[in-house]
Amino acid sequence: MPLDFPSNPTLNLPYTFNGTQWKWNGSAWLIVGDNFGTTGATGPAGNTGNTGNNGTTGNTGATGSGYTAAGLSGGFLWITPVLSSGILGASFSIGYVIGSTGATGRTGTTGSTGATGSGYTAIGISGGFLWISPVDNFGIRGASFSIGYVQGNTGNTGNTGNNGSTGNTGNTGNNGNTGNTGATGSGYTAIGLSGGFLWISPVDGFGIRGASFSIGYVQGNTGNTGNDGTPGTISGSYVQTINGFTGGVTLAQGTNVTINSVGNIITINSSGAGGGVDGVSTYDGRTGNIFTPPLILYALGII
Repeated sequence: MPLDFPSNPTLNLPYTFNGTQWKWNGSAWLIVGDNFGTTGATGPAGNTGNTGNNGTTGNTGATGSGYTAAGLSGGFLWITPVLSSGILGASFSIGYVIGSTGATGRTGTTGSTGATGSGYTAIGISGGFLWISPVDNFGIRGASFSIGYVQGNTGNTGNTGNNGSTGNTGNTGNNGNTGNTGATGSGYTAIGLSGGFLWISPVDGFGIRGASFSIGYVQGNTGNTGNDGTPGTISGSYVQTINGFTGGVTLAQGTNVTINSVGNIITINSSGAGGGVDGVSTYDGRTGNIFTPPLILYALGII
């Protein structure tokens, strides 16, 4: 039978459990004297749960019955019985873990430390069991003992379930509003060329121009046109004039006259009896019919 303190105790109400007397001091149950009852036998270990079949998740093994530490409150260690079904029973205190601190001495000198209360202290968990040890008023621990399973062994982990289907894609959100146009940056703008110089003007962020200024020559001024050179001359023999004509002169064929040219040779042929051509009656000391044989004019120095 576990400890079962009265639910509404009165001050200094005694309570005896397993040969140990307790007394309610108004805030906690204190052990009276240092008589400890005989340690109870260790409860049987809970059965290990069956391993689940392969392929499907195995059933979780049954949790062994025993006790689990509930915590500390008012210097007492509280534990809770745990059934094999995992249902927790009502928590109860198994005694002081540490005694109350003695009253503070008078000012000037420190008062003596009060005696350490007797009770139990938790040692730890080993093999799934919670181990505790009795502690007397002098802080001397007794033999540790187990108060039962904290919890049963954990069953094997089941297989991971299949991934769920992918959800539908959400609707596309509306386009956000167009952001405001950024402010115009400041800089310079080209004004133009003047006197071979490039002129520019500063422009601020509001488009207002400052005073223009030159940043230097872009190119030099064009120089004056040079004088015409002296006409060149042609070396060797060539035709300079024909009957006083210079430049472009055309030889035209007259009646019964043909003009042929081969290279620099111009041949003038005439058909019919003597006579002159354009007032030519003599040539090279000859008179009369000077067209028999045909007159050959050499373009180079003959006329």
